Amino acid sequence: MELNMLLRAKDFFSPPVLDLGCGNGLFSSLILPNIEAGIDLDDDVLEKVKPLGIYKELKQADASKHLPFDDARFGTVLANSVVEHIPDTNSLLKEISRVLSPGGVFVFTTYTDDFTRYLEDFFGPKDAARLNERMYHIALLPVERWETMLKENNMEMVECKRFLPYKAVVMYRLFNSALFITIELILRKYLWRLFRTKFAQFVRNSMYLGKEGCGVLIAARKRG
Repeated sequence: MELNMLLRAKDFFSPPVLDLGCGNGLFSSLILPNIEAGIDLDDDVLEKVKPLGIYKELKQADASKHLPFDDARFGTVLANSVVEHIPDTNSLLKEISRVLSPGGVFVFTTYTDDFTRYLEDFFGPKDAARLNERMYHIALLPVERWETMLKENNMEMVECKRFLPYKAVVMYRLFNSALFITIELILRKYLWRLFRTKFAQFVRNSMYLGKEGCGVLIAARKRG
């Protein structure tokens, strides 16, 4: 879903691009064939991505403390499912704003606090807390909070699209339960034959929901 959301937001991309939390680079390579710079906290991951030749420059750093690039270096900063894992989001936004050129855009996907609310409504607070801990969710913030923090760091939200509705989160949790995984191992071939059309429709329905959905794609432009 995130890939489709970002592909449809490509009009916001202008070079040079910084891929924040680039990981192994494979996801971002599906959006852009070549990327100016990538940064990640895990140095081992960066060593593995170098041979792929996707990035002109790779650096290891904690993005919320300091991005090792000059001011106004990038036309776009891209972050896919990264910001929810970073405790000091305000410091992160300050650094992103610093390295963006005037008129440059920060494009990112993340989950909001609705992710926790959906889980709590169906599975209870304890199960929601366990799943968030397992997924290293530290900063699940409402859209309004993101908008405020972006403004505080000289960026204006220009796009906000939601995805991943209540039903999708519930199904995701059920599919990751021990019971379902056991059933899938035993009946995988039959489950796919019976439900593949429904699964495909389910994914399509999980995108572009207007005001609904706990996933969000946000594009924010740095003021000139």
